[in-house]
Amino acid sequence: MKPHIPVIVIPILLLAGCSQTQQLSLEQIQPVRVFTLAKADALETARLYCVKEGFRLDSFEEGTGRVIAHRTQQEVTSNQTGKMIIMNLRIVAVDPQHTEVTTRFTFSSVNDALSREQKEILADCYTLLYYYFDQKAK
Repeated sequence: MKPHIPVIVIPILLLAGCSQTQQLSLEQIQPVRVFTLAKADALETARLYCVKEGFRLDSFEEGTGRVIAHRTQQEVTSNQTGKMIIMNLRIVAVDPQHTEVTTRFTFSSVNDALSREQKEILADCYTLLYYYFDQKAK
């Protein structure tokens, strides 16, 4: 019986640790960040994020650093058709080794009040995008 204890206890401890992880709310997100990346690397990271996370590129202007993309998001608690998330990035070189990224994620229906689930979805978009930039900067 004792060999089974680690098999049962370890997953429980891992889940407990995951539930303790603090996730930023949409209001806590800083939409303007500086990364230790060249502008070209930041643009390529934005492109990679779009591909991996299901965003369709609408506009990708290397010269101006503007990236606009969208994806349809089906909400878990809603039976309605999915809403479109729009990503709007402005990537500007601060110096050859640092890039400022201004990010804005919104739902296509901007006049509607956001539900708690929608705020969490947008916060996840920001968090994951910044994770991509942080990983590339390492």
